[in-house]
Amino acid sequence: AKRAEIYGVIAHIENRFSPFASCDELVKIYSRKFAATPDDVTLLKKITTILRKKKCMDTELFFAATEKLHALEPTASTAYLMAQMCYQKKRFGEAAKYVSDALEGAEDKDKYNMYILQGLCYANASSYGAARAAYNKAADMEPSKGEPYRLIAQLYASGARAVSDGMGGRSAYWAAVDAARKSINVDDSPENVEAANNLIRSYSGHFPKQDEAFMLDLIDGNSFTVPGWIGVSTTVRTRK
Repeated sequence: AKRAEIYGVIAHIENRFSPFASCDELVKIYSRKFAATPDDVTLLKKITTILRKKKCMDTELFFAATEKLHALEPTASTAYLMAQMCYQKKRFGEAAKYVSDALEGAEDKDKYNMYILQGLCYANASSYGAARAAYNKAADMEPSKGEPYRLIAQLYASGARAVSDGMGGRSAYWAAVDAARKSINVDDSPENVEAANNLIRSYSGHFPKQDEAFMLDLIDGNSFTVPGWIGVSTTVRTRK
C-alpha cells in the first residue's frame, strides 16, 4: 500500500512538473523510464503525448518512443508520424513505406496530406513516375487544390535531363508549364496563383530556342509528346 502511495505521489509530481519542464528536462526524465520499460504501451503513449504537447517532436526520444509504439500498437496515425519523421531525417525509403502503411488504415479526410508526403518521398528518391502517381491521387482526394499540379510541374522540371528529345530535355518544361497552368485552373486562390505563375515564368525561360526546335522540324503550336517517363502530349513553344 505504501509503495502504491509513493508511486501516486511521484505521478502527481510528474503531472504538475511536466507542463513547465523544458524539452531537455522531459527527455532526461522519460529517457530513463523508456529504457527501463520500453514495451510499456501506456508509458509510450504518455511520452509521445507529452513531448508532442511541449513541441519536443524533434528529439530522439520522441522518435524512439513513437517507433516502439508503432511496432507494438500500429495505427494509421503512428505510421504517418513515423513517415513524417523519417522524411525529415532524409530516410525517404523508410518514409515511403510508413506512409503506405498509414494509407491502408487512414480515413479519406487524411489521405490528401499522406499522398503529398508519399509523392515527396518518391521524388526525393528520383522515382518520378511513382511520385506523379501519388500526386495525382492527392488531386483526386482534393480536386480543388492546385498544390498537386504544382508539384507535378516541379517533378517534370526535375526530371528534364532524363528526357531524350534532341533538345536537352527542354520539352519537359512544356509539360511543366502545362501542369502549372492546370494548377491555376483548379485553384484560383491568390497563394496558389502566385506560386504557379512563378513556376511558369521560371520554366518558360527553359523553352528551346526557335532555331533549335526548327532543326527538328518543330514549329510553335505543333503537338508534341514528351518522351520517356513523362510521356504526356503537349504543345511546342519556343523562345527567341
